[in-house]
Amino acid sequence: MERQRLHSIDCASRIAFTLVEVLVVVAITTFLAGMVLTYSSTGRGQVALYVESAKLAQVALRAKSLAISTYNNPDTPCAYGMRVDSANRSYSLFSYRPSSCSTIPTSGIDATPTDQGGPYREIETFVLQNEINFKDVPSGNALEYVLFVPPDPTTFVWILGGSGAPPIADTTGEVVLGAAQSPNTLKISVSPAGQISF
Repeated sequence: MERQRLHSIDCASRIAFTLVEVLVVVAITTFLAGMVLTYSSTGRGQVALYVESAKLAQVALRAKSLAISTYNNPDTPCAYGMRVDSANRSYSLFSYRPSSCSTIPTSGIDATPTDQGGPYREIETFVLQNEINFKDVPSGNALEYVLFVPPDPTTFVWILGGSGAPPIADTTGEVVLGAAQSPNTLKISVSPAGQISF
């Protein structure tokens, strides 16, 4: 009997949550879940932006490194470089072997592939991640090509639309990347002295 009485007291002393308390808990939970989802999407875009800018800078540094390290090889190209193709959302590492290496400072880039008798041989091409795009360069110095000529290496920069003309002296080429979900952008620069910054 005593046991039955204690059980009935336990059941009777239980009080349910009020409607206001339930609504407050649901509202706070929804708010926190929304913040996590928003942060996750923005954070993913930011990480992709940093990764892509590092990869692009790495390709430019790799071209420079190849120009330094292959200088003493008997069958080396005149130069190594990087091409930025904003229309196709890609960038490429390439070797360049015109008929005369001395014409590089006074001529434009001939992008005719070597299999068609041209001097341009693409080594590797990279496509931007889906959420990353090339953005307009505020200075107007959007990088299209950069060439590193051994042994120093001497650096030549071509600005977007100027690949048919000689390289522009003392001009820093820039690439600006942006994420679709973020207003932030990152800039990669290649100076005529060969300094690559990002």
